[in-house]
Amino acid sequence: MCITAAVAVDTGSGSAAKVTVETVNKAVKVGDTVTLNVSIAGNPGFAAFDFTVKYDEGKLELAKAEKGNNIEGSFTGNKETGKVNLYVAADKKEYTEDGVLFTLTFDVKADCTDGAQVTLETTTFKNAQNVKLDPTIVAGGINVTTGGSTTGGSTTGGSTTGGSTTGGSTTGGSTTGGSTTGGSTTGGSTTGGSTTGGSTTGGSTTGGSTTGGSTTGGSTTGGSTTGGSTTGGSTTGGSTTGGSTTGGGTTGGGSTVVYNIIEGANGSWTQNSDGTLTVRVDGVFSKFTDVKVDGKRLIAGKDYTAKSGSTIVTLSKDYLATLSVGQHTLTVVFNDGYGEATFAVTPDNTTNNPQTGDHSGIVLAVVVLLVSGGALTVLGIAKKKSGKC
Repeated sequence: MCITAAVAVDTGSGSAAKVTVETVNKAVKVGDTVTLNVSIAGNPGFAAFDFTVKYDEGKLELAKAEKGNNIEGSFTGNKETGKVNLYVAADKKEYTEDGVLFTLTFDVKADCTDGAQVTLETTTFKNAQNVKLDPTIVAGGINVTTGGSTTGGSTTGGSTTGGSTTGGSTTGGSTTGGSTTGGSTTGGSTTGGSTTGGSTTGGSTTGGSTTGGSTTGGSTTGGSTTGGSTTGGSTTGGSTTGGSTTGGGTTGGGSTVVYNIIEGANGSWTQNSDGTLTVRVDGVFSKFTDVKVDGKRLIAGKDYTAKSGSTIVTLSKDYLATLSVGQHTLTVVFNDGYGEATFAVTPDNTTNNPQTGDHSGIVLAVVVLLVSGGALTVLGIAKKKSGKC
């Protein structure tokens, strides 16, 4: 199914930020590989993001997601779930530049002549002060007409079921009507999902609201705070329930806690040493879930141990021995956030070179021979003298 982004009014923090999925217009065939850049413009500065990639699974298959070249931090791209997240390196605090956030590489499974859309759903996008940002998402893909955009993660939002067959939208308050204006912002109601579909006069009681433009659309996955809620499918759009009761952000807008490293930040470990490396994070141990180094999840009990007080994590000597010399990023993950620190692996500079030019043994032997020879000479002279008497 091709996913069409719904339009939403952006009233939250970071409204100037725009995250755009690249659009390529070219002939592709089954078996081809296509890479799309995901870029940010008007970047207000962010410390972490978590997106879910949405695309036409009948035509494309996500092969990999890779971090942009200029961003320092812990990046994870899961091709199975489509989840893409990044925590900016602790010493950088925020990434403020415009440019490529990450790239998405797809394998082509079917003909894309009539378009295969790729868009994003926002779970987390926040700054170093833990303030949620609401970037505008502009969909892209292969041979698609760009136009739809979402704010606040309501990619499918606005009116998923609602509105109508012609008006509100078939799937997403967007395809024909009820989306660019309707579906969401004014959503699934006054204009969209109403005139013909969803309801008799304005997409209200049942149409552009209870199901359309709100409860399911524009909210379930976050077209909430902004999309399909404040105005959409609700105040203007036709109803008390629409775009609000569930809208407002059931999934779409939880914040992530950034915990502090209170001991062990910027530590170091020397190769071939017997030591370990320990950090202490001010997160509650009961919320601790796992540990990552450079974005790779470690094995508890083998690569590290963890205990309470607040949360103390110790990397094992055997695991540290597998790391290359240089800087590494340690991320301690909790069920509501994370703590992050950098540490260094330094080379073993000790040497056991054998000494050269050491002739002490030879000198000692010569001295002994000389003393012995002198003693024998003295004895010989004494015997001669005694023989003459």
